[in-house]
Amino acid sequence: MNIVLPIGISFFSFQLISYLVDRMRGDAPLYPFRPFALFILLYPHLIAGPIVRHNELIPQFELDPLRDGALGRIGRGLAIFTMGFAKKVLLADALAPTVDKLFDAAKLHPLDLGEAWTAILGFAFQLFLDFSAYTEMAIGSALIFGLLLPENFRRPYLASSIADFWRRWHITLSTFIRDYLFVPLGSSRAGALRYIPRGRPRAMAAIVVSMSLCGLWHGAGWTYVAWGLWHGVGLVVCAIWQRAGRPLPNPVGWALTTLFVLASWALFRADSFSVAGSVLQSLCGLHGMSGRLDKVDLLVFAALASTLLPSAHELKDKLQKPPLALAWALGALAAYCVLEVGRGPPLNFIYFQF
Repeated sequence: MNIVLPIGISFFSFQLISYLVDRMRGDAPLYPFRPFALFILLYPHLIAGPIVRHNELIPQFELDPLRDGALGRIGRGLAIFTMGFAKKVLLADALAPTVDKLFDAAKLHPLDLGEAWTAILGFAFQLFLDFSAYTEMAIGSALIFGLLLPENFRRPYLASSIADFWRRWHITLSTFIRDYLFVPLGSSRAGALRYIPRGRPRAMAAIVVSMSLCGLWHGAGWTYVAWGLWHGVGLVVCAIWQRAGRPLPNPVGWALTTLFVLASWALFRADSFSVAGSVLQSLCGLHGMSGRLDKVDLLVFAALASTLLPSAHELKDKLQKPPLALAWALGALAAYCVLEVGRGPPLNFIYFQF
């Protein structure tokens, strides 16, 4: 059936679910209609997150947006917005044509080694730069009005374990999954409000089920479920290894985590298991060792931006009093991005489909 769904339905649905569950648990007050409606419909986070909870935002509505420090908040908000704007327009959108072309080609024939690594690295950086950019534009827009939205990304490609990756990637989704799926599934209810942890097998099963549902949230397809299962099993293995008390050196942990995440993006991006399997085989050189990386300069810039640029909250804390030269530079960057957008039709935000 051709049902037209509202843009961002998954984000505000999660916010409504979290409020209803908190009400059921006795952890949320009954808000007046007007602030509650504003909490759901506030435009910065409405269509692209972060997933904001009632207790994180509604109490801020009582604050005067013109209270002391308003100009500083506006300046920091514009700086954060500009950083996200530039990441989206100059990097994520520039990577999209190459990534789309290679994954479309993978439907017709196996990619060579260079093409496969170009596709998977390009998509990994495109997805992060695109989604984190919209989050930063949301946090920056809200800060201009004196509202602070929660952090959503914290340089995830520097993670040294799968658990660390999910503490850095789409943080508001992972904490939602933890609080409203994993904790209830891995616990037994005691009374109306309290959860008692169960044994390790129950907790491990809860991790796998929670991540499978996390994958399903991204799309009604088996590849998304498999992507969630992939990360669920990875989290279980990570937990077992950490309990064994034999930590890996950080460089080794980072390398294994990065390879694990990159391989998972093949499932996330491909339209079918056959395409995902073909790309994974190409990444391992099973379809030949020929070819070379394409768009190397763009991939390098994207890698540096993904790992070195501060997160929105890091930038907010560092820019308590931005120097004038930085303000001029950010203003020029924003103007350049506006002109760049005007060159042609815009590219869609990847997470709009979710």
